[in-house]
Amino acid sequence: MYKRILIKVPNWLGDAVMSLPTIKGVRTLFPDSYLAVLVKSELEDLFRHEPDINEVISYESRRGIKRLSSEYKLIKQIRGKGFDMALILPRSFHSALIGFLSKIPNRIGYASDSRSKLLTQTLPRTGESLTQHRVYYFLNLLNIWGRPVPFSAPRITIPKTTRDWVADRTRNIKEHPIVGFNTGATYGSAKCWLPERYARLARDLINRKKVWLILFGSPAEEKLNFEIASEVNHPNLLNYTGKTSITQMAGLLSACRLLVTNDTGTMHVAAAVKTPVVAIFGPTDQITTPPFGNNHTIIRKEISCSPCLKRTCPTDHRCMKSISVDEVYKECEKYL
Repeated sequence: MYKRILIKVPNWLGDAVMSLPTIKGVRTLFPDSYLAVLVKSELEDLFRHEPDINEVISYESRRGIKRLSSEYKLIKQIRGKGFDMALILPRSFHSALIGFLSKIPNRIGYASDSRSKLLTQTLPRTGESLTQHRVYYFLNLLNIWGRPVPFSAPRITIPKTTRDWVADRTRNIKEHPIVGFNTGATYGSAKCWLPERYARLARDLINRKKVWLILFGSPAEEKLNFEIASEVNHPNLLNYTGKTSITQMAGLLSACRLLVTNDTGTMHVAAAVKTPVVAIFGPTDQITTPPFGNNHTIIRKEISCSPCLKRTCPTDHRCMKSISVDEVYKECEKYL
């Protein structure tokens, strides 16, 4: 039906991971089509090794005049590739506008944010769809073709070179349980459990369970994790903050017995490599964006103001402060 398909994937790591089943579903529906994804450059590595994808088109987010110039070049590039269908997964107006300006004849997405005129086929964003897990929210767009698609959970393909890289770095510690920590959150500080509690939990796990511990995080979290590592001050702690690609992080997570994390993209990467997760939730929605699957634990408190979905807490951060180290430790014990 379509010879060349473009999928605009989400801009956040967690949402991008949760879009992987939809990409697989498109490949199932159109097995002979040329399939490309359009993605921000910092997420390119996530899709580069996926066998269902023929091409990854990446772009950088810029501001001001540079943004206009960059987007003009991107739209010109997309036009030249002759796509006959675009599936727009993000709900933003801008994502739909790119498909419209690229003159792709069939443009499919959710009707929201005043963008219906930019799309040729839409599905309504109902209250029911907004309360589903984000994996199903993206997958529901495939219903527009009226054909069943076999379901598959999000899974990340880790190339052999990365598996070898991980094996080399875990060779001397693989006889011990490895626990990952992701202590930060790109969206904002409100999603973060207290760093001193992460440090105490790390010491408890190392001293009582004899684990090795790996700190994960983006370059923006280097200071935070350096302070935690300094407070723990133990040779069993390895700090990989800002030192891995997405697939390298996925590979290291696959070697972990467990990931302890805030609600972050790293959480979804761990779930997508079948690593159990103990996720600490505060201001975000544990219904629509929890780690996908059954082998995970969510720790949260029923607080009157949660989920508020705010980047920073305007009051006393009680949703996180009410979660104790002992409580998280007991949940970790179940996986060790």
